[in-house]
Amino acid sequence: APTEKELSAAAKFLAKQGHKLKKDDGRDVWLGLDLARGGGDWTSVCFATRTDAGKVRAIWRHYYPQAKFEERAREGRIPIDAWRRAGWITVTPGNVTDFAQVEADIAAFSKRAKIQSLNYDPAAAAELAQRLQDNHGIPLMQVPQTLVHLNGPTLDLERLLESGQLEHNGDPI
Repeated sequence: APTEKELSAAAKFLAKQGHKLKKDDGRDVWLGLDLARGGGDWTSVCFATRTDAGKVRAIWRHYYPQAKFEERAREGRIPIDAWRRAGWITVTPGNVTDFAQVEADIAAFSKRAKIQSLNYDPAAAAELAQRLQDNHGIPLMQVPQTLVHLNGPTLDLERLLESGQLEHNGDPI
């Protein structure tokens, strides 16, 4: 069994949020990746799996660039500094999100989980997704941000919410 030191940052984050994930538990995990298009946008990764009760559990990890973080903290319109202290966001150095950090976290997580697919927008994340597949064997699924591709999944999400079949960790972001 992996030691605590061997846990990836993503796996530690999930464990902190109450989700104990073990590589050998056979649980399938699907990832959704939304990369920031500019320095002031969020980058987020959603980790989705089924609970023992059959519900969908979704937990997110968010990334934000340091320079923009400092601007937002000074503005005071959102509690961004509190979110960072509470572990809701990872602040990366520079003016734009460090996608190498996102890649490293997903790659490390892939060593601990049975990833079924990384779902991503090919217009925004094709290069990063391809590296994750080529270098770490992560299966990919393109999800273009169009009505045709998002309508069905949005209806599925609505059904999960209305039926109480979606669990999440109270993520404020």
